[in-house]
Amino acid sequence: MAVFNEVSRRSLSFVLLMMGLMGAFFGLLFGPTFGSALVGLLSFAIVSVFLAYLMTSNEYFSSKNIRRTLPVLFAITLYRIFRSC
Repeated sequence: MAVFNEVSRRSLSFVLLMMGLMGAFFGLLFGPTFGSALVGLLSFAIVSVFLAYLMTSNEYFSSKNIRRTLPVLFAITLYRIFRSC
């Protein structure tokens, strides 16, 4: 038996806010590596919102794919940063 569920899409402002908060969290965790937690907080938040906006302006990504993709990209970036230290 098929179940018909309506797919609810989150608004762009909600997705960008959540990605900014996620970026700020990662910035607080890894900001002292760059010398300042505030620098890490701001830079990670700005980069995550920018990437989320670019991905949502593209038709091929949904908000669920963004929430799955950006943490992986951050993890890969942080791994490469810490491996070079």
